[in-house]
Amino acid sequence: MEIILDIQGFQGQTFIAKELAWITVDGGIEEISSVTVFETCHYIPWTQGQIPYDRLTKIIGKAVANKQFIYVKGLEKKRWLQNIVKSKTIIDLENLDCPPLKKRQDFQSNFCNSHEQHAPMYWCALENVKKLKEWFLKNYCGNPSLEKSLKLFCKLNIENMRPRDIAMLPKYFIIGCAADKINSIWSKLPAVLQEDKDIIKYRRCNIHYSPTAIDYDDFFNDIPLVIIGRLCRKNKL
Repeated sequence: MEIILDIQGFQGQTFIAKELAWITVDGGIEEISSVTVFETCHYIPWTQGQIPYDRLTKIIGKAVANKQFIYVKGLEKKRWLQNIVKSKTIIDLENLDCPPLKKRQDFQSNFCNSHEQHAPMYWCALENVKKLKEWFLKNYCGNPSLEKSLKLFCKLNIENMRPRDIAMLPKYFIIGCAADKINSIWSKLPAVLQEDKDIIKYRRCNIHYSPTAIDYDDFFNDIPLVIIGRLCRKNKL
């Protein structure tokens, strides 16, 4: 499952989040505000909010608990979120050419209660995630295609691509451009590629393989690096 998240807050020496909103790509919206904010920046009083600030980490963790991909817009927000969620794939939508939100005048506005009186002047996390979702659905959802997959491959590390997008890449394209990533993306490969002998021979035994052993493959080039369900070749030898 995928989620789009936006954080609004005050940037001083340390970023202080005031407003948090998220939306699942295939679901609805949930918004939470913390108890602190810089009033003249977002027009939400310091005392307004539904949760204590020290609960923010737990709430974010719960929101992304079962999500495979998290999308945010902006490197600063990505880095801030990475400090809280360390084991998730977080993708900056700007790397996928998402345009500046202030230029997206074609979206229908739907601000949260805190911003509806001052919508022309201040950013709203709730409005942002709705805009980002609409853009994401238009550009990267729907039926997967080779064109979309190649675009994602050029913009992202293949390890950050969705299984449905990796499945559209030709076998020899993966071998030629991402052979060293086959081990890490193995669980995302379609079954037909997991059973393909040309793909299998690029699997690495994590226990015995060393990237410094340059001549190892040439010396044993007739034996796969690892065979699923059997001993690795070093044990075999």
